[in-house]
Amino acid sequence: MKENNIIGMDLGDKKHVVCVLNAAGAVVEQTSVAATPEAVAKFFQRFRGAVVAMETGTHSRWVSRLATAAGLEALVGNARKLRAIWANEKKSDVRDAEMLARIARLDRQLLYPVHHRDEATQAQLVLIQARDGLVGARSALINQVHSLVKGFGARLRKCSAECFHNEKLPDAVAAALAPVMETIAQLTAQLRHYDRAVTAQAATQPAVQRLTQVPGVGDLTALAFVLTLDEVGRFDKSRSVGAFLGLVPRRDQSGQTDKQLRLTKTGDP
Repeated sequence: MKENNIIGMDLGDKKHVVCVLNAAGAVVEQTSVAATPEAVAKFFQRFRGAVVAMETGTHSRWVSRLATAAGLEALVGNARKLRAIWANEKKSDVRDAEMLARIARLDRQLLYPVHHRDEATQAQLVLIQARDGLVGARSALINQVHSLVKGFGARLRKCSAECFHNEKLPDAVAAALAPVMETIAQLTAQLRHYDRAVTAQAATQPAVQRLTQVPGVGDLTALAFVLTLDEVGRFDKSRSVGAFLGLVPRRDQSGQTDKQLRLTKTGDP
């Protein structure tokens, strides 16, 4: 029966390797599926009611979403916790897929299943992630200009990143660095566009508006916090939020020894 099948999927950029187990744990099919929504959806149609296990990764979000839409139970395992897979001395895509299926068949909690945000929430979070990428690119270019100018015995005055493109450069490097300064100016303009988009998005969410009432918390921080937590009902108590974000100490307990270590920092950076 299809509903008794356990499917392990090792996700890849070009193809997903699949291992299907029956209720007795025997391998009934090993194949691969093209890494396209159309091919994956067609494959899932054959196994409505089954359980499919995969690891977190670039493709796990949309693959698990398609599995749920096709009537399968999707389990997305925390890749950081699955040492039995990534530490295997004979690691291969086929072995990984089978191991995922067998772990899901034995005890799904051993996968440390994660919760993926819905598509709408993730799309909003992409806005913040894209902005962060531009901030990093601008900072890298500004640091490069500072470094190159110092090589000529000059030093630029301190100013905000938003105004840096207006800085006057030494004549010796002005021509060479003009395109870089122009790029910094363009990044600054694009960041203003993102800031306006973040403000507009924040205005539509009451939870964000409540958070911005806290001194020092702006639209960007509040929106990122709300979108990262997503469904707050998943947390039994508020203290769990800190652990979810990695703000909890590591622990190494054995016998009479119980070490309290540094913060895990394993949450969403």
